[in-house]
Amino acid sequence: MAILTSHIKGDTFFGLPCTLLDNNNVAVDLTGVAIRCYFRYGNPTGERVFKFSIGNGITITNAALGEFYLLEDYLIDWKVGIWYFDIEFTFTDGKVKSSNIETLNIIQDVTYG
Repeated sequence: MAILTSHIKGDTFFGLPCTLLDNNNVAVDLTGVAIRCYFRYGNPTGERVFKFSIGNGITITNAALGEFYLLEDYLIDWKVGIWYFDIEFTFTDGKVKSSNIETLNIIQDVTYG
């Protein structure tokens, strides 16, 4: 996944382009795979505040090449601070794989108020 930097509260997030790769750096086919992502405020075990899935914040751009976007053109007007998330993949055979835990730092916009 891409390295995230800070995002300004109240601005449109242009999305996080992602590619799921196996241990050999080969793209994993996402055909039929369920994808979900939870954002938690303050720590990785905090309350689930925002939940996303395919069609709701997650867009598959090329299933065969394992490519998808997280929160493309999404207005983030969340509480200022550190948000923790991972992305979970459930494959058609029932296997589940999760990404590493990532963070998104939401900072206050001076003009926004």
